[in-house]
Amino acid sequence: MIQGASERIKPGDQLVDTVKNYELGTVVSVETVPAQALIQDHEDKAFVLAGIEGYEDALVTVEDPLYRGRGLPPAGRGFKLRVGVTAYVRGSGYMGSGPVVSIERGGAGMEKIIDRNGRLFGFISVIDLLVIVVVAVMGFALYTKNTQMAITSTNTADQTITYQILASGIRTYVAEAVREGDQLFDPDRSSGGTLGTITDIQLMPGTKLAEFDDGTVAAATVEDGVDMLITVEGTGLVSESGRYTLNRVYELGVNSSRTFCTKYAEFIGTVTEIF
Repeated sequence: MIQGASERIKPGDQLVDTVKNYELGTVVSVETVPAQALIQDHEDKAFVLAGIEGYEDALVTVEDPLYRGRGLPPAGRGFKLRVGVTAYVRGSGYMGSGPVVSIERGGAGMEKIIDRNGRLFGFISVIDLLVIVVVAVMGFALYTKNTQMAITSTNTADQTITYQILASGIRTYVAEAVREGDQLFDPDRSSGGTLGTITDIQLMPGTKLAEFDDGTVAAATVEDGVDMLITVEGTGLVSESGRYTLNRVYELGVNSSRTFCTKYAEFIGTVTEIF
């Protein structure tokens, strides 16, 4: 946001989702850091952070006591609160957008999200960035539409299916919100049913494919980004032809790239292996 604009955001302000007018809660505190953008460095073939002169990033901590300790949101509140999801908000005389970067889990304190250099996880605001941290627990059932598939199999008993998903170049704060023991979902296709339990998480330096001025395409490092490889254990059917169907309705395939989420975080990942 434009430098100085964050002064309009005050503790006690009520924030509302500008898309569907969901009430998001009350501003508890506001911190500002110099705005940064993730840009492509063609010489070093990497994505690096660069400051944006005349702009600032605002870290806004929001609390909604109605969410605290409940498994479902109150009636009329359908905002899907997950780290990595972009929130579009308005307050008294201002608007902004930015990612949810942290959610308090079960009464535990939020992890520090501004590093020693004053960077908000290195997250970048282009012009209008309003980063929302909601101090809440939102055990929200993920309702999605999905067409059930007819799977022919001689084995009608559920089997354990273990598989891996790679999320490349995701923000550090998203990876930190994913934990072993979390249930995995597909917010678009899994009909609300779990796709399994995360049993292992491996973090590696962040990379993503990029095209450079010399015409080459290569995996470039991402400053303040990570590659996250998660192992998931679920149950489902395995057909004689080798088709895997979690929960008997969700088809799983290697090289399938989709949006996945836990109760607390959302990210795009690719299935890399099925055991």
